Amino acid sequence: MLMEALSRLRPYRRALSIIGHLALVTIAYFTAYALRFDFQVPAEQLRRFAETLPYLLVVRVAFFHRFGLFRGY
Repeated sequence: MLMEALSRLRPYRRALSIIGHLALVTIAYFTAYALRFDFQVPAEQLRRFAETLPYLLVVRVAFFHRFGLFRGY
């Protein structure tokens, strides 16, 4: 039953891999902010996080694609 469910996801493997990667980058970026401010991130810094996150994600996907790092997933 599990294998059947996983086989249905096979056509979406690359998209799921990219989405998972972006989720992990977002979590890591937020954790870096939280650690920097001892888990009490000021509101101004949260706004800066939200403003810079899309740029970070686009750059990460662009570089991963450019250097073929998504090919093996």
